[in-house]
Amino acid sequence: MLAVKTVDRSKTFATFIEGDSNRLAKSMAMAASENPAGSYNPLYIYGGRGTGKSHLLQAVCNEAKLRGREFFFGGLSTGSNLRLPEGPTSFVVLDDVDINLPEIDESLNEFVNTGGQLVLSGGSSPEDLAESPLSEMISGTGSSADLQMPEEELRVAILQARADAENIALPDDAARFIASHIPGSIQNLIGGLERVKALSSLSGQSITRFGAIQALREYLWKDEGEGFE
Repeated sequence: MLAVKTVDRSKTFATFIEGDSNRLAKSMAMAASENPAGSYNPLYIYGGRGTGKSHLLQAVCNEAKLRGREFFFGGLSTGSNLRLPEGPTSFVVLDDVDINLPEIDESLNEFVNTGGQLVLSGGSSPEDLAESPLSEMISGTGSSADLQMPEEELRVAILQARADAENIALPDDAARFIASHIPGSIQNLIGGLERVKALSSLSGQSITRFGAIQALREYLWKDEGEGFE
């Protein structure tokens, strides 16, 4: 069945920092938002944890709300057959659909065929979903776009945007040190920034590259992929 998820109003296309690793996915999501039931229907956005999938899906929902269109944002849970929400809905936006693929059935096809815009996300590539109902939908009338781990320039931009939003001065050399030494997801990256901020606050000093080194030194040799606890 469908489980309702809350949309964060701050997750918009404007706050989604763009780079080479996510530009295509963002462009497709924006196109689907501006011209629903057009060329990208359904739209499947896929990538690893912490690459921005949920942000893009919520941006679609926020754009739909801005344009006065009805939407449903949720995920699939096990144990029951999928049932679409009742009433007029222009957008159905579902997160992590590849986790419960058996729940996807003809009701989604019917929604698309009657003019609804379907936007989905998952961690599996279309090739990994071979012979599944979702794969058939994507290969039929739909499109897909992948989100890769952010490149260094994008990681720096994400850090600077986060610092700007919090009115924190983050020197470029400190941002680049964090970006180049904290591997993995955006969550890991922000976790690194939070540690640098904490040390800066405790010491009463501005953030510097040296301060970033001090704050992160015990984590710099952790295995790639491990996050901050």
